[in-house]
Amino acid sequence: MDDPRNSELFVTIEEVKRLKPDIFILENLPGMKRDRDLGDGEASNYAVEGIKRLRDIGYQCRMVQLDARSFGSPQNRIRLFLICARQGVALPSVPQPTHVNPNIERNIFVGASNSSRTFYVGDKGACGSAPFPAINVRDAISDLPRFEYMCERIQSRSTQIPKFNPLKAEGSRVGFLQPIPYRAPPVNDFQTRQRGGAKTVENHYTPPRTSRELDL
Repeated sequence: MDDPRNSELFVTIEEVKRLKPDIFILENLPGMKRDRDLGDGEASNYAVEGIKRLRDIGYQCRMVQLDARSFGSPQNRIRLFLICARQGVALPSVPQPTHVNPNIERNIFVGASNSSRTFYVGDKGACGSAPFPAINVRDAISDLPRFEYMCERIQSRSTQIPKFNPLKAEGSRVGFLQPIPYRAPPVNDFQTRQRGGAKTVENHYTPPRTSRELDL
């Protein structure tokens, strides 16, 4: 609670009050909606407090938690959004997922499973489902040039793959320090979009690793 960054939400709301945009979106980590104990039985919740302040200055709000994987990312990256509009302006709807997300656990059925008052949220689609299949790691990086870590702790798996010692990095980089051609043509739309027409990969390296990390 003493972190000065916690005040950024309220500074932003003051700017909204000054500029009076018709529509705006606030994005933060899901922890913004977590209750925080202030002591003496009091609790604070930044999301709830933010919505209260926005309502006080004439804004309607919709809070939603979205996962980037539901929209074509190969990784789960969850963020909380406040979608807001001035009174008298139509509040934007929440975008529907474009890609299947196996990580979604929220139940689309409201009520206990043995209850007669169970309802299906039919207009939003079954939880985790979407028009396109999930993007996995292979979909994302199978066209990138391969390289291996190689040192006493790690045995080589192939004589054909370039090897770099993760304990002896050149500066802070382990891997290809210069642009290098892709290993293969793109095999899906994701790889095509990420290339953007480029013929080579840049910045294809990792940070150095410690002995402890390699022992894990």
